[in-house]
Amino acid sequence: MQKIFIIGGIVFLIFAVFILVLVLMHWHTSKLDKAAKEKMTHYSPKKYVYAKTKNNYDETTLEYCRIHNKKIEELSHEDRDKIDDYTENWILYFIAWLVKHHFFVFNDEEMAQKYETEIISEACTPSLLFDDVDNCLSSDNIPPELNDFMHLYFELEPPIDSYLRDYLSVIHRFGSYDYCVEFSWDIYHEIEKLIDAAYKEHTIAFEFADDDGEELGIIHCDWLNADITVRKSKDVPEEYAKRCIEHFLSFSPKMRQKLCNTINDAFPDWMLLLDETNDSSDIVSCSHFDSISIFKPYGDEPAYTIGGEPDYEPEHGIGVIIRGDKVLAVGYRGEAEDSSPWLKEYVEEYNKQTEQLGDR
Repeated sequence: MQKIFIIGGIVFLIFAVFILVLVLMHWHTSKLDKAAKEKMTHYSPKKYVYAKTKNNYDETTLEYCRIHNKKIEELSHEDRDKIDDYTENWILYFIAWLVKHHFFVFNDEEMAQKYETEIISEACTPSLLFDDVDNCLSSDNIPPELNDFMHLYFELEPPIDSYLRDYLSVIHRFGSYDYCVEFSWDIYHEIEKLIDAAYKEHTIAFEFADDDGEELGIIHCDWLNADITVRKSKDVPEEYAKRCIEHFLSFSPKMRQKLCNTINDAFPDWMLLLDETNDSSDIVSCSHFDSISIFKPYGDEPAYTIGGEPDYEPEHGIGVIIRGDKVLAVGYRGEAEDSSPWLKEYVEEYNKQTEQLGDR
């Protein structure tokens, strides 16, 4: 009888343990499910990560070891913490630019109140903010209007114009290190100038990308004997648009000759395509200009592009970039007509022509 009680007790204990295991497994599974749901709530499936610290952790570690003459296995916890700080610094400068220019999208109002004023006033670095967004800069923190800029500037690497190239050009003034340099607001101010310039160039380059400009109507150009459609970007003042139109309609003989010469230089074989003409001056009338596009001004001179459908280039058309008394470039219509005269390469061309003696 005693044996039966003992066996029964053992069976009961086994059963009780089995039930307890089932309860614990259910509890643990529920906890994991809850955590997964919370994580899914926090991480949007559409989130795109631009940068995280692990991207350059290995490079920073090797650089730190070279500086301190240590092997990786010799690194202490303090060394690892310092490497973590250095690894994120290159991203922090860009986050600081986003916050200071009111581009950073905070997760909530509480986060914005906690960090925005402090970072703008430079009372703290963006390090704690970076911790609060899981040590990664993602599309959750970027407004939609900045997506193209992020792709073309932030994601690309040297030798292409990029944030990393601009960052390194400043950091290398302080030594031959890429990452192991303490965060500094003085360094930020130098990097900020380069980001500002890149963002300005991006804004200029894509001025007509969103709305294709605003049509102002059709004007008649006497010296071309043609009707011209006028369009401007939304940020062009009406007074400036009028100045550009007047400048175009009143082309001097010298400007007409410059236009003729520049087109001839760009299309040297154009006469071979047209049997009915043998005079180089006819290239302007054969260009069949029909539009003028006016861009947001970044200087005093009238600056615009004109586009046409030439007899000698019916497939690609023609675009001419003009600023003041300078013809800056000639190219295919699809590219040149929508290229602002205020882009860096055309500003450089304008300055070059201005400095040249005997400008034709």
